Amino acid sequence: MKHLYNSAGELIDKYPDSIRPSVCAVIINDKNKILLEQRSDNLLWGLPGGGVEIGESVTQALHREVMEETGLKIKIINLLGIYSDPDNHSIMSYPDGGLVQYVSITFNCKPISKNIKISNESIDLKFFEIDKLPDNLMTGHKSRINDSITDTNLPIIK
Repeated sequence: MKHLYNSAGELIDKYPDSIRPSVCAVIINDKNKILLEQRSDNLLWGLPGGGVEIGESVTQALHREVMEETGLKIKIINLLGIYSDPDNHSIMSYPDGGLVQYVSITFNCKPISKNIKISNESIDLKFFEIDKLPDNLMTGHKSRINDSITDTNLPIIK
């Protein structure tokens, strides 16, 4: 078995149990700060997002997940990319031992409402200067943030 790492950068010793579509939002406000949430399950900072549910589109899932996790309404600017490569830390480890490989459809967004609120999935929400991100950032989200601020042809496939 080749070496696989989860989204926290930890070596995992088995293949994921399942693969699942997901969405992710890179939300940058008018002060050029990026919104991150500190997750309650692993204490790492990451981008808002989650799984696409049966019967919804990826854009519906994005709006739902962002609202659930941050309380924000957003405007989608563009499709940043699709991230699915296990070598790019797309595998999430859960407290129950489950491993899921996500195919994450990631969008650049801006907030259209102001008030953020913490959900039960997170312990903190904060807008960060893009050059002053927290050290304990989910490994797979670092490349998405870098891709969002790099002048490159979109969408990106990784």
